[in-house]
Amino acid sequence: MLRSALRRMGKFLLDVGNTEPKPAAQPQATDKLQMRRRDFERRARKAVALRPDGATKLLAGSVQLIGMNEIKTSLGAEWLAVAKAAHEIVERNIRRHLTESDSWERHADDAYILCFAGVDKADAERRTRRIVDETKAALQAEAPGTKELRIDHTVAELDWEDVTEKSETEGSLLAALASSLHQVQAEAHEAAKTWRRTLLRDTRILYGPMWRSSDRNVSLYRCMVDESTGRVAIDRLHCISSADEISEAVSDLDCLILSRTVEGLHRLIQSGASAEFLLPVNYITMHDRAHREAYLTLARDVPEPYRRFLNFELHSIPAGAPLSRLVELSQMIKPYGNAVAASATNLTPQRVAELGASGLFAASMDADTIPGSPSEILARLSRFVTVARTANLKSIVNGADTLGLARAAIEAKVDFAGGKAFGVAVETPRADRQVWSAA
Repeated sequence: MLRSALRRMGKFLLDVGNTEPKPAAQPQATDKLQMRRRDFERRARKAVALRPDGATKLLAGSVQLIGMNEIKTSLGAEWLAVAKAAHEIVERNIRRHLTESDSWERHADDAYILCFAGVDKADAERRTRRIVDETKAALQAEAPGTKELRIDHTVAELDWEDVTEKSETEGSLLAALASSLHQVQAEAHEAAKTWRRTLLRDTRILYGPMWRSSDRNVSLYRCMVDESTGRVAIDRLHCISSADEISEAVSDLDCLILSRTVEGLHRLIQSGASAEFLLPVNYITMHDRAHREAYLTLARDVPEPYRRFLNFELHSIPAGAPLSRLVELSQMIKPYGNAVAASATNLTPQRVAELGASGLFAASMDADTIPGSPSEILARLSRFVTVARTANLKSIVNGADTLGLARAAIEAKVDFAGGKAFGVAVETPRADRQVWSAA
């Protein structure tokens, strides 16, 4: 109390002693903010009036920067510069895709609220997705400190009367919109969680035989989700608007494949047999910190003697993923298995060659994605095998579902080939080796 009084007294003395005239008061930042938000509210009301169907609905969206607090903690004093760059990038892309009739405003430190005028929901969704996609690309290129930052978005039709009523308790229209969109997003997340629980409960994990060219036998099984579940999952993922929900579902399936495979391996070993497995792991699962930790937590629980039977295959690697990151992720998972392979579908021959010095076991590719005639497919597979061997890597070909693709894989002398033509995927792998014949 005494210190407070002394501070007030000191300020009084300084004010009395200062005889210079004070400059004219400048508009305060809070005044500018209030003016901007009043303009936002005016435009939002106009957007409702412009709806072509005449309904009292407001088409609104939000763009959220997820992970800002974590970045703030990790960067310390550098946080302000990184945050400023991130917000400038977001706002630049919002301006690019919104019209003069639309409106937007920043809410808190990690979200932007958008209001669309004269468009339908599908168009608003497309524009918001472009904002998110272009912001992600720009953040990677221009703001390296935001590597762990994720961007989510929501687009919804909100009842104008409900929003305005909520604004009386929330304190402003902006806060009411943010609250309403957050509620929509929470409900969507809960629905997605329910779907993922059902997906995991009903999913069957199958094991496809991988034919080995050196002795024309099956010595490896590739783990996969059964086709019916896979089709349902793909259709559902195409409908999910949130990138986070997609990555959650992908990560859940990767974890399920790992846990079910270890359970199956345990039963085999208990019966006195064994088999070797190739476990696909999506790049998203390993790249995202939270998903990676969940997957590695499962991997750490694999009994040490079982690990020599497990081989990981990092797949769905983005074309622009740095080679150093790919190697880094591969090294993170390697201690929990026998070896690591990487999908070469989105990798150039030069990058496949560079992988040879990274400690990887093999490069893999999907035969069913290769365009062209049978001779062109054979030529592509032959080049792949040559590049892999030059880099001291084994070659793996998946998806050889027709006899033609199987013959091409064999003629190209791939090290391991799998697909329906080499054998039907089974729920329980056979411990004995099966000879495959093209005859």
